[in-house]
Amino acid sequence: MTSVRQYEPYAAQLGFLSESIHRQLTERECGIFDRGLADYHRRKNVKAFVECLSLVLNTNQKRQLLIPIRDTYVKPSDTSRFNQLVQAHGLATSLKKKRRELAAESNMTSPDGIHKV
Repeated sequence: MTSVRQYEPYAAQLGFLSESIHRQLTERECGIFDRGLADYHRRKNVKAFVECLSLVLNTNQKRQLLIPIRDTYVKPSDTSRFNQLVQAHGLATSLKKKRRELAAESNMTSPDGIHKV
């Protein structure tokens, strides 16, 4: 059984993502995020976690954290539900934009790692 202590504080354990989250969010927003994430891990309530994210990821720049947060914190079995709820809460624009950016970036690099011009 995984102890709650293992996850405290969640964001502090994940280096670069943690720094990005804490750099872009206010102290109050960080607290909301940490509580929402802790609750997600305890109760597995994806809807409540997305609602939490909709409160703190309230600008386009902050929404750029959405994909790294999903990929780092959300269980693979919850990803589909997470994506649906993100769309329902109007956060999906940043997901689509990030996918386009990643696709464009991968199209600019050949399979051997050479950057295309």
